[in-house]
Parts: sequence; C-alpha cells; structure tokens
Amino acid sequence: MTALINNYDEKAYYVQNAKYAIFCDLETTGLSVSKDEILTCGMIVTKWPETENIIDAMIFKCKPNSWSLEAETIHKITKKEANTFDSKEVFTNKILSFLEKNIDDEFCPVFIQHAVKDQGNNYFDFSFLMYHFMYQDKIFDFYKYFSQSLSFSTITFAHNLKKKKKLDFEDAKLNTLCKMFNIKFNHHDVGDDTKALY
Repeated sequence: MTALINNYDEKAYYVQNAKYAIFCDLETTGLSVSKDEILTCGMIVTKWPETENIIDAMIFKCKPNSWSLEAETIHKITKKEANTFDSKEVFTNKILSFLEKNIDDEFCPVFIQHAVKDQGNNYFDFSFLMYHFMYQDKIFDFYKYFSQSLSFSTITFAHNLKKKKKLDFEDAKLNTLCKMFNIKFNHHDVGDDTKALY
C-alpha cells in the first residue's frame, strides 16, 4: 500500500510514521461542504502500512436538517428513514468513541477516501467531516485523529498506478477503478463504497 503513496510529495514523511489507516466514505445531501450535510459515514480501521487485517469497521448515520429528492434518488434513502438517524451530536460522539477505541497512537492515522473530482488530491470526505466537527464544537477532537498531511484520495493511488505500473484509465473515481480491477459494488451505498475503497 505504501508503495502507491511514498514519494508522492512531502507527505511521505508523515505516511512513514503513521501506525493506523482509516478508509472512509461519506454519503451526503450534496457536494457543497458549507450548504449540504452528512447522511452516512463508513469507516474501516486497519494497521499501517500492513492494511490486510481489519481492526474494526462501522457505519454511522446522521439525521439531516434538510432534504432533497436528488439525495433520495442517489442514495436510495428516504426522508422517513433519514429521520430515524442519530442526531448530529450523537453521530459525532459515536465516531469519536469508535476512533478512541481503535486508535491508541498519538500520531494521526492515514486517511484514505475516494476521489470526487478528476484532478488534484481531492479532500471531499475530509472536508465534510472537518466542517461537521467544527459546527459541533469538536474541532480539537477532529484534529486529534485527522490530518490533511495524512489525507489521500484515490487520485493519489491512480497517479502512482499510472506511473509505476503503466496503467491507463480515464479518471480516478472509485467506480472507474473498481471496474478496472473487477470489484463489484453498489455505488453510493456507504457500506459497499467503504469496502470497495479498502
């Protein structure tokens, strides 16, 4: 796994010192960090750099303040179902309890997410989580477990796959990479997306 990240940029130093990895996927009501909200969050925690064995995995659900038919169509989650999800406070505390239970190192874990855009090192999931924790007055707790210096998207891996293995594909989105590696999953399902990312 580290072979697909190391020497990518100045982040290599941090990657080499991390002991854990978090594979994370969010499903949201839209793409705007400032306007939209988190619906579901899937996390898989592993050791780093040996990521073969899963330490723990969990799906968290968060009740949104607003709703859109577009979100319902994409995620197959109805407004009625979403109203049964945890409050934002409970959602946040469940994530923190999960991380505290599984990560016992002072150094932040590597954070791996899938790309939303086709360029740059996309921070979609990282940014949504950061804003969520900020508005819950938990930003200190957020930075205890998450660091942008250790945040990577599938773009990072795609960049190195093209370079090291001379593979060619049109973009670095999760569904594109899964198709290339023959990984079958239900896109926009938080459980499937997180497992496919892992």
